[in-house]
Amino acid sequence: MGQKNDRWRVGDLFLGLSDQSQNGLELPQFVVELLQFNDELHQFNDEFLQFKGESPQFNDELRQFDDELR
Repeated sequence: MGQKNDRWRVGDLFLGLSDQSQNGLELPQFVVELLQFNDELHQFNDEFLQFKGESPQFNDELRQFDDELR
C-alpha cells in the first residue's frame, strides 16, 4: 500500500508492545483494546479500499443494465 498514513502510526507504535505481551509481559487493558481496535481499523480500511476499487466496475455494469432496460 505504499507509505503508511499518519493515522496508523499511533496504533503501530503499540505493535511492539503486542510482541512483548507474547513474551509474557502483561499489558494494560486499554492497550489490549487499542490493539484490537487498530486491527479492526486496518481490516475496515482494507475492505473499504477493495470496495472502492470495485465500485467503478459496478457503476459501469449498472449503467449497462440500465441501458438494456431502455
